[in-house]
Amino acid sequence: MNEMTGNLRTAIFLLSILSFFVPSATGFKLRILHTNDMHSRFEQISKNLGKCTESASENNLCYGGFARLKTAIDDEFKKAKEENITTLFLNAGDNYQGTIYYTTLANSGELKFIDEIEALTKEATRLHNEGIKIIIAVGHSGYDVDMEIAAKVPYLDVIVGGHSHTFLYSGTPPDIEVPVREYPIMIKQKNGRLVPIVQAFCFTKYLGKIDITFDDDGEVTSATGNPILLNYKYKEDVQVLRELNKWKEKLSESLIQNVGVTKVLLDATECRFSETNIGNLITDAFIYHAVKNNTGKYWTQAPIAIQQGGGIRASINVTGSNGVLTREDIMTTMPFFTSLSMVKMNGKTLHEGLEWSVAQYSTERHVGRGQFLHMSGMKVKYDLNKNPGSRVTSVSVRCAFCDIPRYNPLNMTEEYTVLMPTFLKLGGDNFTMFKYNGTEILRFG
Repeated sequence: MNEMTGNLRTAIFLLSILSFFVPSATGFKLRILHTNDMHSRFEQISKNLGKCTESASENNLCYGGFARLKTAIDDEFKKAKEENITTLFLNAGDNYQGTIYYTTLANSGELKFIDEIEALTKEATRLHNEGIKIIIAVGHSGYDVDMEIAAKVPYLDVIVGGHSHTFLYSGTPPDIEVPVREYPIMIKQKNGRLVPIVQAFCFTKYLGKIDITFDDDGEVTSATGNPILLNYKYKEDVQVLRELNKWKEKLSESLIQNVGVTKVLLDATECRFSETNIGNLITDAFIYHAVKNNTGKYWTQAPIAIQQGGGIRASINVTGSNGVLTREDIMTTMPFFTSLSMVKMNGKTLHEGLEWSVAQYSTERHVGRGQFLHMSGMKVKYDLNKNPGSRVTSVSVRCAFCDIPRYNPLNMTEEYTVLMPTFLKLGGDNFTMFKYNGTEILRFG
């Protein structure tokens, strides 16, 4: 059993500290190449982060993948050697779950997670007292927590982060991604120290690259760079492709069997920010599954379904496949293998869940939240200019015990039956109201 202690907002999958003695030469420059949230994108991906089709590849419209990443890293290390710049390659975590290559993590044993700031402060202080002058934190807490860490942890010099899939960029972005902020983000501590924060989006589409200059005391004096777009200009490494092909041949035929057809792009690009057609499809499919297995008097037991945006991991592009969906497409889009729970709750609990869906949503920056809910059987209006906890302005819900399904205003005391990933029923993404105030009456899968 994992024990979670402290004020931990997000489980850290990777947290390490790198430390250096500063060379005597003034103006020591360090280059960091970095990745995060690769999520099993061993093969190249499409512009909107889905599977790269054969036709897209032939037209140089694909990005990333481990073979292309290998080429870019080799090129950058070669340049650094020519420029005589000390260079590190760092990975901020989340390599697994995302495609059929790597879907589950082995048993991690018993872990105890403590508060990031508490742990980092203790370790950074110890290293500082031992004479270490440059301390780099490599973690997986997300954009907001990284900024808090940078502001509060003493002696910390650089943060290489992940988890929130944040795209940072200075200047005109090279592709469709909209930068949240500049690269790097520079946080000034109360004593005036500057701490740069970097992250390189997700799914191997970019390789982060930052040059940092330190003074003789190991303090940051400048930090510049940008993520590198891994497009067709970087050829795929032949040796890595050869190794990948060995594993492709081992994939079961059942994983690439045809399961459906679509005539449109099923777009997950905005699934952490707004309603999407793929989110609608998924939640409608939950409803259909319940209807198909319903033996009651009325059309369904559960007329409402929800799915968090963080569980939708890729778009499904029909280009080059005649719209045919495979099991591989489904597993890439929803790789977490959670079961489906039918949960009974009152309107107040459902309303609390909808509020939490947008509680951390900010209109000031393009930072997506995994808890943003997609839905079927509800019509919800939000006012994001209001304070968190008061953003839901109206909710209509579809009736279950009716001859003709229709929408009625949400009643706080009435009971509703909602379909959701079991992950949410267990309190995932901090939906604790479902865990403690919802009753699971049936589980599929």
